[in-house]
Amino acid sequence: MHFACAVICRRTREGTEALVFDSVSTDPRTGQKSKVQIKFPGGMQKGSEEPFDIMRREVLEETGLKVERGREVYRAPSPSDPKLIQFGYLVEIDDCSGRLRDQKPVIDGDTVLSQLRWVSLRVIRRGGLFPTHHGVFLAALRDLYL
Repeated sequence: MHFACAVICRRTREGTEALVFDSVSTDPRTGQKSKVQIKFPGGMQKGSEEPFDIMRREVLEETGLKVERGREVYRAPSPSDPKLIQFGYLVEIDDCSGRLRDQKPVIDGDTVLSQLRWVSLRVIRRGGLFPTHHGVFLAALRDLYL
């Protein structure tokens, strides 16, 4: 089983920004809500999809953008489940077509995702990133700045 997400970036005069959601999950056992965490667009494999196709489908579903190109920057077993392989892709906004979806918060299972927003990589580095997205983010930073 695979998980794939995309760090979609754009460069501005102020620096590089990534497209993210704010996420709040509800524990189905206790009903307790998590703190707000930042997530990149992504999700789980359906059927026999290849990782790049998982990422493209999830980005289209969650953002309205069609990814034309992207670089795999991360591949590792999930810290929570070694059978689950996580893939991360770095995608420049110029490598996408379509229009960002104007959406209200979205309910995805037990998780509520805020509207999409662009956030400076410096802000993301300060904290608040969903734990399983850390490795992907660090790999994307290395790729961007090396």
